[in-house]
Amino acid sequence: MQNPHDRAVVLEHPVRAAIFDLAQREPGIDVTALFHRLPRAIGRERFGMGCLSYHLYRLERAGVLASRRSGRYRRFYEARSPIGDPTALSALQVPRALPMARCIASQSPMRHGELVRWNAATNGSSRQIVSYHAKRLRDVGLLLVHRRGREVVYEATTKLHQLLAFIDAAQAPDGR
Repeated sequence: MQNPHDRAVVLEHPVRAAIFDLAQREPGIDVTALFHRLPRAIGRERFGMGCLSYHLYRLERAGVLASRRSGRYRRFYEARSPIGDPTALSALQVPRALPMARCIASQSPMRHGELVRWNAATNGSSRQIVSYHAKRLRDVGLLLVHRRGREVVYEATTKLHQLLAFIDAAQAPDGR
């Protein structure tokens, strides 16, 4: 008799296989995004939140998926993910944080004023929003923050460069 919590047995179900595939392609995907993308992935017109919750429970219990709380969202990752600690990836899943991290990584080191001007031009974000996301990225180890007198300078860490490469590879058309 097969163990119902075995990884291979759990992934035999087409809905769970589709959920796992979405979590692999978009590490850190939240329940709402899964709920909206899953019907298209499995070819169904309707799919209930209760059904999704059940399949997520089964995938987590089997050790296929892992989840982390990020603010008010629960984000899902492959349990044996190549990214290690997914909290850093969760910080990049916020819509304004990823473009900001890419900007800092491409122009590292970068002064706070330059980042505020860039963010205002591209996203229309305020200085406070830039400071908030920079602090979150610093807290998870993706940014180094230096002070030079009254000036604040942001510098990308190697961990940030590795995560951006991982995200780019995951979003590639072939998925790998």
